[in-house]
Amino acid sequence: MTNILHKTKGKKDWEESEIGDKPLILICHQGNVDIKPEEDFITLDPEVTMYHGSRVKNIDSLAIPYIETILGYPMVNIEERGLSDSHIIGLVDLLFKLKGSKFFIKQPETYLHPKQQQNLGSFLISLEKIM
Repeated sequence: MTNILHKTKGKKDWEESEIGDKPLILICHQGNVDIKPEEDFITLDPEVTMYHGSRVKNIDSLAIPYIETILGYPMVNIEERGLSDSHIIGLVDLLFKLKGSKFFIKQPETYLHPKQQQNLGSFLISLEKIM
């Protein structure tokens, strides 16, 4: 069984909760709660995804249709990447390249317009079937 540590801001101690061993677990929380996953999780935060997304040259071919669906437009010239492009390219490409790993995705909605946030949510929900 997988556990996760969480702490509400203003409280001293971390609390532990079981989150199960399902292939995909989505945790939505308020900003006043810190979450610390177990050590075998790979943490993907906007800094990591932006770094990867702005530098990757060979995007996983299986990831491209999902990236384009989330962004809402085709990736014609990947050399001209905006913030949302780099973030989503990095996030989705890493998810596909590191398939089978456990991920903790922090602030996945960062840099995205509301429609892109909705598309990303749909992608994350369908991720269990895709992987």
